[in-house]
Amino acid sequence: MAEITEFTFRIFLIFAPGVLAFIIVGKLTVHDKTTPFFAVFKSFILGFLCYLSYYPISEFLNLPFSFLQTITDLEQTIDFKEVAFSALMAIPVGLIVSALIFHNVLFKVAYRLGVSRKIGAPGVWSHIASFHPKTIDTQWVNIIDEQQGLFYRGFLQFFSDNNDLENEYFLRNVRVYEYQNNKQGKLIYQIPALYLNGKRENFKVEFPNVPYLPEPKIFQKRISIAKQILDVFIRVYKILENAYIWIKTYLLKSWNVLKEKRE
Repeated sequence: MAEITEFTFRIFLIFAPGVLAFIIVGKLTVHDKTTPFFAVFKSFILGFLCYLSYYPISEFLNLPFSFLQTITDLEQTIDFKEVAFSALMAIPVGLIVSALIFHNVLFKVAYRLGVSRKIGAPGVWSHIASFHPKTIDTQWVNIIDEQQGLFYRGFLQFFSDNNDLENEYFLRNVRVYEYQNNKQGKLIYQIPALYLNGKRENFKVEFPNVPYLPEPKIFQKRISIAKQILDVFIRVYKILENAYIWIKTYLLKSWNVLKEKRE
């Protein structure tokens, strides 16, 4: 039992940089609740990345690198200096991994390759609020509370990143209007900042400044073909109309000539 305890402590000490990197990633990203198994697994992976990042530095500074021997040989003494340097590498490793998650790199590559259409976020709101590119257009929002009959228009500065049934919003430059029968009413008041929270089903969030997507090319092509067909029909109609007028005029003249001859 003592050997198992010593081995567990040894592994924990060696992979302390991975635990630190895991904590950094967990604090900086939006994610589902992690089970203990995956927490340990991710810490091990991040720990390997920390030591892998430290390896070229140790080669450049001519420092010993005994990580592989330490995890395979229980008799090998732990190099605390190596653990400390690798723990420092946990900071850039954690930041880089967080940036990759924040910019949704894996899912963007998978989407480009046609492998997956998953959004890579715990929910659609998390995807919109956390992963969508931040622009003036996407951060000006309308939040409608139909139960209270209120319409909020403002700049979305902060938002909740939890996975509970409630959402939180912190708005700037807020205008509050009446809201009845699915219509925005008169202005009630203005305020520099406003905090909102409540159940998700009570709020409807609109993004009024986001531009419309261009129509798919197939629809544009169909519209173009329809316009061409319509132009052909219009031209044929004008030709027939002119022909009808000419024939009518010709017949009237012929009738008048015949009528004069009879008289």
